[in-house]
Amino acid sequence: MKVKTLTVGMVGSGGDGVVASGEMVLGAVAQEGLYALSTKSFGAQIRGGESSMRVRIATEPVEHTGSGLDYLIVLNWSDYHKFCGELNVKPEGVILYEADPKVAIEPVPEGLKARAVVPVEMQKLADQSGAKRAKNVLTLGILSGLANINHDTFKKSIEKKFGRKGDDVLGINLKAFQAGFELAKSLREDAWPELQYDKAKPKMLVDGNWAIAAAAVAAGVEVFSGYPITPSTEVMQWLTTHLPKFGGRLLQAEDEIAAMGIVCGASFAGAKAMTTTSGPGMSLKSELIGMATMAELPCVIVNVQRGGPSTGVPTKGEQSDLYQALFSAHGDAPRPVLAAYDVVNAIDMVFEAFNIAETYQTPTILLSDGFLAQGKQVCDLPDLSNKKRFPVAHRKTPTDAELKEGYKRFKKTADHISPMAKLGTEGGSYLASGITHDEVGKPVGDAKIHHDMNIKRIEKLAPLRKRDDLVLVMGDKDAKDAVITWGYSVGAVKQAVQDLRDEGKKIKLIVPLLIAPLPTEAFNKALKGIEKLAVVELNYQGQMANYLRMELDLPKTFKVNRSGGCVWQPAEVVMRLKESLFA
Repeated sequence: MKVKTLTVGMVGSGGDGVVASGEMVLGAVAQEGLYALSTKSFGAQIRGGESSMRVRIATEPVEHTGSGLDYLIVLNWSDYHKFCGELNVKPEGVILYEADPKVAIEPVPEGLKARAVVPVEMQKLADQSGAKRAKNVLTLGILSGLANINHDTFKKSIEKKFGRKGDDVLGINLKAFQAGFELAKSLREDAWPELQYDKAKPKMLVDGNWAIAAAAVAAGVEVFSGYPITPSTEVMQWLTTHLPKFGGRLLQAEDEIAAMGIVCGASFAGAKAMTTTSGPGMSLKSELIGMATMAELPCVIVNVQRGGPSTGVPTKGEQSDLYQALFSAHGDAPRPVLAAYDVVNAIDMVFEAFNIAETYQTPTILLSDGFLAQGKQVCDLPDLSNKKRFPVAHRKTPTDAELKEGYKRFKKTADHISPMAKLGTEGGSYLASGITHDEVGKPVGDAKIHHDMNIKRIEKLAPLRKRDDLVLVMGDKDAKDAVITWGYSVGAVKQAVQDLRDEGKKIKLIVPLLIAPLPTEAFNKALKGIEKLAVVELNYQGQMANYLRMELDLPKTFKVNRSGGCVWQPAEVVMRLKESLFA
């Protein structure tokens, strides 16, 4: 059966090479000019444990990982049970499982719903190839044969990975691949799905963390400081290699607090500065983020959200840090908050974050999550040198006249944004602290000055409420029902909305890219005439729905939410919307 999109999954134990196999699939897909999106899951163990990979491949850009698998390869049933909620197979899908009695410990579970459940002695085939540890390469051959992805392209990917290990190692792996490929051709039936496509120009393969790091360099970041924490560490790893090439500096701090302190200091000195972290790290950074608000220090903080609270589910994503991003500060300390929903959008949002931070002299938070950060996407990447699409803003600096007449760092201006002198500027020295201060920066305890400075820091962000371009609106303009979603949930919800429209339902989709300050004019316009609303998100409390109630006069609203740990699937969202919005 010829198809334009195909979703495959694999599950096994640590050391089985499941994630490596999935990434080689993505590499081959990219070379064929196809599009793809993947998510990977693994246990929180430092070594070993279970792992799985889910890859959706298509001839058109991919925005979600589908509602069910066409093919699932199970190397270990005990590991499958830990991921079965994420590896659901379509009724017409096919499962191939390890049946070699030397390694197949558990029996096949009862109640599996699939077109075919096929035993394969994979370990035996790998042994016959002379490579006991090449079972994952054998599965590549199986996937190539089943999915109809170019056999030679896979072989080139294997040659690239194993070629430097010598001819013997490369030969063994190619033999294992060929064995898997020939097995797949002997097994497949006409009713089993296979991709129909024409080879096209190769695409880029990148994950969210790398995209964020590369975009930060293009946006002009000069100083990065961070501390390793899952699932954000790859941003720092990428910048460790590449930022110095562009004249930037990176410092791995001794902890999250120190990293935020370094960022504040770099910003005070005049540099564009950035840090990344996840929920626990954000908790530790909160006091210094508040200081950056008070001292009006531009900086970017990327929070790659994971399941919480506390250590939570460190290897899986969730959208449960919205309250933390919005409210984790004492006093009146608003800060802009943005959210990215895929790799390309993450690049756009990094530029927005830096431009907002520099223009409005404020710490700015960008929300990503573990699914986006560590899942890989094969896509067409934009040209980062395109200054029309990616303009680069810089902070306001004092004029010579302002320096000569007596520099006021926190000078009251019509737009509430004061000139910020670079460290070392003659006549531009000032005190930057977390204490209430006057226009010069001198500490004061005067209630009126305290109030006036609150006005300054809050009202300077008011123009952001008019950023209609940071609210996406799709679907039927005359709909009476609407859905709001954000972050990584966008792809699956967008498909669910389209599926409902295909059924004849009129529905509108609203996606905020800028969450705070909320662009209220754009929201009120989008919600005009809407009678019922559903807010879809991956957290237990319905944090976005509750926040919107604070900001807007909403129509009848349904929370369509659950805890994270696995992504939304379009069919799941459709079901939940039918149970709420269309009940």
